[in-house]
Amino acid sequence: MFTARVEDPQGREWLVGLQLIPSRQGIGLRGRFMNRLSRKRKASEQKPRKGSGWGDFFDFLTFPIPDSLDDLWILLAIVAAVLFIVFMGWPLLLLLSDFIWLVLVILGGIVSFIILGRPITITARSGEEGYFWKVRGLKQARKHQQEVVLALSRGEHLTDQSSASVSSISK
Repeated sequence: MFTARVEDPQGREWLVGLQLIPSRQGIGLRGRFMNRLSRKRKASEQKPRKGSGWGDFFDFLTFPIPDSLDDLWILLAIVAAVLFIVFMGWPLLLLLSDFIWLVLVILGGIVSFIILGRPITITARSGEEGYFWKVRGLKQARKHQQEVVLALSRGEHLTDQSSASVSSISK
């Protein structure tokens, strides 16, 4: 959707793309998440455990024994309610929480790109050679991407953002 392929007059193929989310040292989102989990495991292994564990929890539980038929119906109603919550209520709650999370992520993305003006990275790569520019706003980023594609197809020399301004493409 945001990547264009172009061939320059020398026959090299270039990929010109928009990068909405910046990469972190070549490590993807999954790698950063797994690294964070391993750090948490190491920190939790160093703490000494207190108490004997699950056995303490069961000491406080007492189960009522039904004496009559009325008590049995009440116990069956409680069991049915718990089963209903476990098999119907819990999945519905998870589905609702996923939907709320999705809405919050979308709103956060809109705030990040529109209100805060997060820069979008435009990359042009061909093998080992590559250039990048940072542009604010999706509309301007798409416009600059098209300028880069046209410049590459004409064989013009590109200048990187580190050595020139964002819209400088010299001949």
